[in-house]
Amino acid sequence: MNAADQPAPARRQYTPSNGTEGEIFTERYCDQCKREAKWRRTQEGADGCRIRTAAEMGDEPPEWTATRGLNDATCSKFDPVAGAESPIVTLSGPLRCQGSPAFPICFVVAGTQHPGLRPGELADLALVHLDGHPGHNEPANVRLWCQRCREVYERTAHARASAATRAAQLAKDAASAKGQLALTFPHDNARPQGGTRCR
Repeated sequence: MNAADQPAPARRQYTPSNGTEGEIFTERYCDQCKREAKWRRTQEGADGCRIRTAAEMGDEPPEWTATRGLNDATCSKFDPVAGAESPIVTLSGPLRCQGSPAFPICFVVAGTQHPGLRPGELADLALVHLDGHPGHNEPANVRLWCQRCREVYERTAHARASAATRAAQLAKDAASAKGQLALTFPHDNARPQGGTRCR
């Protein structure tokens, strides 16, 4: 069976993997949809789209679906306002991993197999904030990585953070020890004879 004869992957419910990915999706759909048009004018919560509101409250709206993640995620209720750009236009070709410090030439395409992944596992791309702060969305701080790149980077970052915490604690302990008096104990032969000795 060649690729053309294979059935298309089934769409499944889509949930953004982090806040930045959610912002990209809502910019493509919600911010250009008639269902949110009134809210954009009034800023009243009751005028917003119930689908977006549910998602922002932590629910998983069934209207948001995808086969491979953000690369082909859509909203089934999307009703574009006049003059809106097509969300598909923003997807210039397949999404690829941008490569991480551990794997600088890892350019695996989302939804495909990769030798570095477990057998049968497909590449799942997600946005990563290098400094660990989701609110820092500067381009230099955001990368699109597959799960292998994410796992290795997060392990390394966690090890660095743990080492820094230990070093800071040792420095703090050493600084506090400088202000303490050293305790000295007399030798056994200097103790007074007789009486009850402490054990």
